[in-house]
Amino acid sequence: MRQELSRTLFVVNTATHRGRCDRKDKIKSARILEDFRQNTQEQTSYMVTQHEMIVSNLSEKIDRLEEQLTRLNEVVQQKDETLEKLKNEYSETLSDRDTTIDRLRKQLSTEGAQYQDTMIQAFNRITNTLGDDYLKFHENFHQWSEDTMKNIELEFLNPPFLDEESTVYY
Repeated sequence: MRQELSRTLFVVNTATHRGRCDRKDKIKSARILEDFRQNTQEQTSYMVTQHEMIVSNLSEKIDRLEEQLTRLNEVVQQKDETLEKLKNEYSETLSDRDTTIDRLRKQLSTEGAQYQDTMIQAFNRITNTLGDDYLKFHENFHQWSEDTMKNIELEFLNPPFLDEESTVYY
């Protein structure tokens, strides 16, 4: 009986010990699991916080970039308006220049025709005046006397009539 009792006690002790060990192992596993959960939660919250910070920074950068893009779009729009104004001014300048050139061409052709008419009239007057002056000059100027002129006419009709003694110069 003692042996049985010893065995029974041994079995009970072993079972108790196993139960305690199992409980200790379960408690240890539960603690490890709880620690693991706690660490996982901490890491997860840390990661979430980090990602929230990253998202917040990226959101701020996106907002700044959107503001810059808006400002740049306004600048581009202003430049486009300025360019359009310059194009219009250039077109107006070209049309004004063409109008001025056409007006000056007409004026030049009119003045050229007037100048040509004036020059023709002046040339005709000068020619007439020179012709009249030439005739007056030849009517009033004689290189030889009338007797010599008569002798010249006779010379042409009957050569050699004229000699040096019959020529009188003035």
